[in-house]
Amino acid sequence: MNYPLISEYVEAIKSAEDNFEELNYLRPVLGDDGLPVMTSGNFAVVFKMKDEQSGKLYAVKCFTKEQEGRAKSYKQIAEELNGISSPYLIPIKYLENELFVDTTNSNENEFPILLMDWVEGKPLDKYLRQNLKKKKTLEKFLSNFYQLVKWLIAQPFAHGDLKPDNILVKNDGNLVLVDYDGMYVPAMKGQKSREVGSPDFCHPQRNENKFDEHIDDFSILSILLSLCVFFIKPSFFKKYGAEDRLLFSKNDYIDIDKSDAFRDIPSVIETSTNYKSLFVKACKDSNFYLNIKTLTPISKLFTAITLQEESKEKLKKGTETGTVNDIEVTFCAIRTGIDDIANAYDYRHWNHRTKVHTDSDIAEYQRKILEQKKREKATKWQAALLINITIILLVIFDIVNSRGSEILPAVGWGLCLGLPTWYFCFFDYIKRDGSFGNCLFAFILLPITFYYGIYSCICMCINMFKEWRA
Repeated sequence: MNYPLISEYVEAIKSAEDNFEELNYLRPVLGDDGLPVMTSGNFAVVFKMKDEQSGKLYAVKCFTKEQEGRAKSYKQIAEELNGISSPYLIPIKYLENELFVDTTNSNENEFPILLMDWVEGKPLDKYLRQNLKKKKTLEKFLSNFYQLVKWLIAQPFAHGDLKPDNILVKNDGNLVLVDYDGMYVPAMKGQKSREVGSPDFCHPQRNENKFDEHIDDFSILSILLSLCVFFIKPSFFKKYGAEDRLLFSKNDYIDIDKSDAFRDIPSVIETSTNYKSLFVKACKDSNFYLNIKTLTPISKLFTAITLQEESKEKLKKGTETGTVNDIEVTFCAIRTGIDDIANAYDYRHWNHRTKVHTDSDIAEYQRKILEQKKREKATKWQAALLINITIILLVIFDIVNSRGSEILPAVGWGLCLGLPTWYFCFFDYIKRDGSFGNCLFAFILLPITFYYGIYSCICMCINMFKEWRA
C-alpha cells in the first residue's frame, strides 16, 4: 500500500474538521509560519493537534511508508499500554481509515492514524546539550534516567528503539518514552521484529529474529554509560558526540576494545560502578541480558565524585596526605558496599597505612566495618538486657515484700525502665535492626512493666494526696 506525501497530509490536516472520521473535533496547532506544527521521521509524520473544547493537546501520527503487520501490532501495543499506569508511557489509539487525504500517490483516500497525548518536552540529546554545564540539573537528570532504567528492565515488554529522539525530558525533568513502532509486548512472542532500532544505539548483531523483552538492554547500557561520561567530562559531548548520537557509534560496538571513546572513559566510572564492564560483555555477546540487581546504583557514582572533589580540595589546602590516585581504591570500596563518605574517608586513611590496593584489602576493611557495627549492636542489646533484669528483680522484690494491696513506690520506676526496653527490643526489630527473640521478650514484659509501673504511680499519687490533706 502506498501512502500520501507529507505535503498532502499537511493539506488534509489543515481541514481536519472535514477530513477526520471520529476526530473531527481536533484542530491543528499552527506555527509562526502559519503551517501545522509537525515532526517527521522515516515512516511517519506527527502533527500537533488541539481539542478546541477541552484545550487538551494531542499528537496525530500519519504514516508515509508501509510496514508489514503494523495494524495488528499497534492494536496489541495499544491493548498492553492502555492497561499500564506509568509516567514513562502515554496511551495510544490506532484508528483505521480515519483520515481522508486527496493524494496522487495512492489509489486509496482513507488512511490510518495513531492518536496519543501530546508530550511537551525536549529530546534527551537536546536537553543534555543545553544543560551540560549545570551540574545539579544533570545529576537530577541522571537519577531520573536511572529510575526509568530500573522500571523498564523489570517490565515484560520493551520499547524496541531507545535513542535520544524517543526519550523526551519534560519541563519538570521527568522522562517519557515516545514512538512505539518497534515495541515488543508479550502478545508478540514468537514474532519477528518489524524494525531493528537505530545502528548507533543497538547491538551490531541485532536482527529481526531477536525480538523479546530484552531488546532494550544494550541500548540502555550504551545511553547510561554515555550520560555518566558527559556528566563527568562535558567536553566529550563535542569531542565524540554527534547530531544523531551520544558517545558511541556502531563502529565502536564492532570492536569496543579499539574504541577511542571507550578508552577515554573516566576511571571513576569504572571503579565506582560496573557499567563499563557490563557494556563490554554486552558488546561481545548478542544474547546478553541486563538484570537490575547486577547494575550498580547511580548514587555510587555521585558519592565517588563527591569524594574525589573533596579530596582534591583538601589536598590543595594541605590537610590531606597522599595523592588523588590513592582514592581510587576508596571507589572500589564504595562499589563493593561502602557507600557513605565518612566510612570511605576512614577507609582511605586505613589504606594509607598499608599502601596496598587489592581486593583482599577491601574485603578486610569491610570485615572491620562489619565487626564495628556488631560491637555497637552488642552494646545496645547488653543495655536492654540490663534494663530487663532490673525490672524483673524489682517485680520479684515487690511480690516478696508486698503486704496486701500495698505496692512499693520503687516499682513505679518500672514504667520508666520499660519504655527504653521497648525501644531497644521492639522498635529496633521493626526497623530490621533487632532479633525476634528480643521483640518477643519485650512483648511479654509489657503487661508487667505497665501494670506495676502505672499502678504504683497511681498509688504514689494517692498517698501523696492523702498526706497533703492530712
